[in-house]
Amino acid sequence: MAGASYVLPFEKPVVELVARVRELRELATSDRALEPELRRLEDKATKLARELFAELTPWQKVQLSRHPNRPSTLDYVHRMFEGFIELHGDRTFGDDAAIVAGLARVRGQSVAIVGHQKGRGAKDNVKRNFGMPHPEGYRKAHRLYELASRFGLPIVTLIDTPAPTPDRRRGARAERGNRRVPCGHVARARPHRGHHHWRRGQRRRAGARSRQTGSWSSSTAPTA
Repeated sequence: MAGASYVLPFEKPVVELVARVRELRELATSDRALEPELRRLEDKATKLARELFAELTPWQKVQLSRHPNRPSTLDYVHRMFEGFIELHGDRTFGDDAAIVAGLARVRGQSVAIVGHQKGRGAKDNVKRNFGMPHPEGYRKAHRLYELASRFGLPIVTLIDTPAPTPDRRRGARAERGNRRVPCGHVARARPHRGHHHWRRGQRRRAGARSRQTGSWSSSTAPTA
């Protein structure tokens, strides 16, 4: 995680105390006489943090949940999982850095991971598109879901995005990708049960209209 480059007003007492603890910890490595004072400050910082975060107002909780320095998908991945291998691209258009996807292990279990990734700083945020996925990002996630289904892997998803990207080129990029979707993938996307009932009713109404007019067409003829 990045350093505390952004501090909320109610965080300042804790952040300042933690900074003092870090400075004293470095000095204590060469002077053991400072260890009692270091432990005292550590206990004080811990107590102050508990009291502060136990009495947050609703708005302060919202601010904390949107904190620019909050952990990102890659922060969780590097701290919770082992052997992470990131997979790039949707095999259709390109790669979307706003979506992080890959394979890893946790407690010996192989898993698939998909999550939004925001940047740290202006340059990284532009690269990650502020965590707003393009169509190729969703196709990349879908590709990993299919891979996990094929090998029976659990899927871990980490959601942190304001919305899909509002880019005007989004429609063209989605259409370009959709034209290249294999027929087998479309065939596996079965409609839910309610859709079948709707289609059956539509065929019945079409057949009734055709009988009234005495004509049949290949598109409205009833099927078994």
